[in-house]
Amino acid sequence: ADGIYDRLKAEIITGALKPGHCFSETDLARRFHVSRTPIREACALLEKEGLLQGIPYKGYFIPPITFDDLQQLYQVQLIVESACAELAARAIAADHLRALEQLCQTSYAFEDRKSYFEFIRANFRFHTLIAEATGNDLLLRIVLDVENKLQRFFYQTIGLGAYGPLLVEEHTAIVQALRDGDPHRARRAMERHIQNTKERTSKLFLK
Repeated sequence: ADGIYDRLKAEIITGALKPGHCFSETDLARRFHVSRTPIREACALLEKEGLLQGIPYKGYFIPPITFDDLQQLYQVQLIVESACAELAARAIAADHLRALEQLCQTSYAFEDRKSYFEFIRANFRFHTLIAEATGNDLLLRIVLDVENKLQRFFYQTIGLGAYGPLLVEEHTAIVQALRDGDPHRARRAMERHIQNTKERTSKLFLK
């Protein structure tokens, strides 16, 4: 089930399985040469993350990507993840900080689609690790939900602009504030990063 989950999630994020695509458990069981049980388990996880929607008695479909969805996700991200950065700066553990220092250096090569997916996975881990560092499981669940859904938007728009170095710079500013134990600066750095990302992504999404 884990392998099927990882494969399907990657295909949804990268658009190999396009928004609106429908399939049944039987279709996937035939494709992966397994029983329906691991298929059902994998799809249940993806549905929980908002990357699939169930159709009663029929199967599943990939939900559409809309501009309104993107704006709502950024509203929640701005409120919750800025607070997470502030809280994390007060009590971040050394192992979390070391992991963030490595992750914040991850970039992507313009027009190299393989590097897009690698960057998006690192970006997902970067943001969720800051939420994890707060020690608040409820905040972490909210951030996981938001970041899971944002990955699809990022993959569709990341290749339209060479923003890799800017993202490294913004991530680095967040980590420096966390390292210095400065809650106010950490919040402001996260706010700037999210607002900048929203502006970049929204413009690209409308092209």
